[in-house]
Amino acid sequence: MAKSKRRGAGEGLVRLRKDGRWEARITLGREGGKRKTKSYFAATQADVQEKLLAARSDLARGLLISAKAQ
Repeated sequence: MAKSKRRGAGEGLVRLRKDGRWEARITLGREGGKRKTKSYFAATQADVQEKLLAARSDLARGLLISAKAQ
């Protein structure tokens, strides 16, 4: 049987966009019943995975991550 490719809760999303950039997205939580997410972009999959790992560790340490564009 094939292994599932689905990520676990809180792991985030990594995908290749149509424009050729890689995107990583992490869920920050819920506010007013709506999910708040933050996206990171990079030219390579490895770079975007590093950004996602850093964001996940910041979130686990309780650091505030803004969902607004910077």
